[in-house]
Amino acid sequence: MGWQYGFFAWAYERFSEPKILVASIFLLCIFLWAYIVIGYKAALQLYRDDQHLRYLEECLIHSPEDGVATARRILDEFYKSREAALFKVKGAENQFSIKIGKLDEWKDL
Repeated sequence: MGWQYGFFAWAYERFSEPKILVASIFLLCIFLWAYIVIGYKAALQLYRDDQHLRYLEECLIHSPEDGVATARRILDEFYKSREAALFKVKGAENQFSIKIGKLDEWKDL
């Protein structure tokens, strides 16, 4: 058994012509470049989101102040952050509206 069988035989049969081989390699390079660039950006965004969530959890769990004051402090920090500035540049200037309290008291939900 050698390269005459299986995948290698199939690939050799279809890509042995130089034009097809060059075009295939070119398309493969474009695909890999796009995968790396888009994949890297998506992974970086997921990492940043995870870091923000961990920060919020730490602030809410280990805060000596009550939940309302902690939420307001976190919102103030956000509005002063780089991410808030990026949202403003993109045209999203809506403010957050946080409802804090016991869920049993909210009959509307």
